[in-house]
Amino acid sequence: MQIDPAKVDPKHLKVSFLPPKEEISRRDLIFGLLRPHYEIVPAVKEERCRAWHGCSLCVASCPQEAISLKEGSASIDKDKCTACGACLPSCPEEAITSPLLDPEVLDGLLQTLLRPGQGDPQPKVLVISSEDSETLHETATEPLSPELVELRLPCIGALSPWLLLRSFDLGADGVAIVPCGSTCRHRCRPERWQQVIKFVQALVKEFGVEPERVRVCSLSGEEPKTSVDSLSAFVEDVKELGQSRLRNRNGQEKHLALVALLKDLSRRFRVDGSLGGDEIPFGIVTAKTSDRTCTLCGACPERCPTRAITLREETDLSQLLFDHSRCIACEACVQVCPERVLQMEKALDFSRLGKTTVLAEDRMARCRECGKPVAPLNMIRRMQDQMATGKVSAWSSLSDLCPDCRIFGRLV
Repeated sequence: MQIDPAKVDPKHLKVSFLPPKEEISRRDLIFGLLRPHYEIVPAVKEERCRAWHGCSLCVASCPQEAISLKEGSASIDKDKCTACGACLPSCPEEAITSPLLDPEVLDGLLQTLLRPGQGDPQPKVLVISSEDSETLHETATEPLSPELVELRLPCIGALSPWLLLRSFDLGADGVAIVPCGSTCRHRCRPERWQQVIKFVQALVKEFGVEPERVRVCSLSGEEPKTSVDSLSAFVEDVKELGQSRLRNRNGQEKHLALVALLKDLSRRFRVDGSLGGDEIPFGIVTAKTSDRTCTLCGACPERCPTRAITLREETDLSQLLFDHSRCIACEACVQVCPERVLQMEKALDFSRLGKTTVLAEDRMARCRECGKPVAPLNMIRRMQDQMATGKVSAWSSLSDLCPDCRIFGRLV
């Protein structure tokens, strides 16, 4: 994918004076230092970044260790960054962007590649490969099957569940992923994109589609199963399976986010169950109330990097709310809970997407002087239980006063 650097925001441009990918020629050694080269790299939208809430998912996802946390936001070191794009699908707030991997751009490419035309062969198989590897036509020794179309990413590390699902939604009957290989200059981590593939295979199975429609096919190697022949075999397998029922024939809704696409697919196929497993990037948080009680202290919403847990306090009621569609199963809420009442399960519940549930709630105690809300009753009881015996009476005399009335009472 080629983008004119002159049309790109400078924050996305990495400038060097030698070609970043090509071999250095004598001409480059003589004249290269006089001619700048531009590489498009990801950048952070600081206003969306949740690093100040403890999120560091992008830091862990970067194979170049080019991301660090500074002043409450993620920061990308352009000198270290190789523009692989692995950080983009790891960010739950879409705070990291790249012109090369913008959902609008990818969606447009997919529609161009998969749009049915007159005389188009069916089914269509989308091949997702890396820009650092050879193209299908460069690799093949014989004419390729006309059913194959190719989408090239900066690196397979940028693969996301949305991209795979959207491919099927727009008309792909099969998707083949071509790994970068051991010589990948980005040093991508296969275990990450392999988890993405496992998740999507489990998803499509829930929608009544064969998980075999997603396959990893290498374009190099001596074994037949790891050569270009594996792509041809995959095409034949897809032909036997026929057209995928995931294709959206009733409209061209532009779902540019994973949750929106999942909601549409679950509605179309009437799926309302749940899907569990280590590869699931969603979580379901519940509150145990049998032996311990949530005091609605507010520690978990303060720690949650995606605002999946929020605290709503009204005049008479305090509620701890949970939005399943925003939960990324990071367990930050479980770790920070002082009462140890929260528990998390890695799972996707289609019936709860877009819905907010109440984890815990309690009545608010009111100030005996002015009537303002003081705190949830369970929090006051918990504080009283934890106070030493000699201090209980002193605390009890203040527990039903709001902060303003406590200060005023001390002054007078």
